[in-house]
Amino acid sequence: MKILIYSWSFTPAIGGMESLARVLAEEFCRLGHTVTVATETVRQSELPFPVHRRPSAVELLRLARSVDIVLSMPLSLARLPAILAARRPLVIAHPIRIAVAGKGDWRARLKLAIAERLCGVVPSQYLARSFPGSLVIANPYDAATFDPGRSNGPAQRNGIVHVGRLIPGKGAHVLIDAFGRIAGSFAHEKLTIIGDGPARPALEAEVARLGLGERVQFIDELPASALAPLLAQARIMAVPTVDEEAFGIVALEGLASGCRMVVSNLGGLPEAVGDLALTHAPGDAADLARCLSAILSGAAPPPPEAAIEAHLARFTPEAVASRYLELFKRLA
Repeated sequence: MKILIYSWSFTPAIGGMESLARVLAEEFCRLGHTVTVATETVRQSELPFPVHRRPSAVELLRLARSVDIVLSMPLSLARLPAILAARRPLVIAHPIRIAVAGKGDWRARLKLAIAERLCGVVPSQYLARSFPGSLVIANPYDAATFDPGRSNGPAQRNGIVHVGRLIPGKGAHVLIDAFGRIAGSFAHEKLTIIGDGPARPALEAEVARLGLGERVQFIDELPASALAPLLAQARIMAVPTVDEEAFGIVALEGLASGCRMVVSNLGGLPEAVGDLALTHAPGDAADLARCLSAILSGAAPPPPEAAIEAHLARFTPEAVASRYLELFKRLA
């Protein structure tokens, strides 16, 4: 099968949508299909399939006409006319909710109206409520990159890690507050925050105000290959999101790397980790501190290894790509 993936943002850009598009493209190729990617991301990277960066409308139409099916990630009003003109089956992967910002937000309203008429895929039951009729196919994690670290036992691990864009919605400020509450009880533990974003100066200022400067490290955004070794050394990954997440690939990466998981009970995050994580109320630093303390003190025993393996098997690239291919074959 010939597949065109239109991903608005794509590798080497880093993020959940970018990871989904790359992992699916690589897995479709591995399973013997021909994949082409079109994207608005101009930075280059070496990949085993052709990538057309910022194609013209005419070029995008040509690419879409040359394939059996098009997967668009997400719905793009600007690119939709060229894709529809090709008259090929089209699947829209919705990574997040389409929020309507007031009565004058015609673009969001138009997107929702179009989404109702096209075949849609969402990564969680949570997001399916925003796109009625869509098929739920969970996002995959990069199993080849994040699996090796799981061999490290608890005695070889230390510290708490958070990975995400440094914006208020990701909740790093809640984690810093929570860490400050338990730092005195666990003198050897450190917190590592990995990512970039506009909230970093405020977060660094809060760390200084709490007197945690030597115990909190900030690391710039990292590609998966550089991130994996750090997760393999961490004892806990915290995902303290305060804005609703559609799913949470980063939580799967942490779980696969052998981290104990603590996530906010919000959006699609609980679906990503199942019953293999401790959950806390969104934005509640005291509740998050309780979860961290329970793990560090040994009061919360780790989940069975077999349960982790069985859970992760549902989210491997092959498992997820196979579900997409089943859908494509029905439509093509």
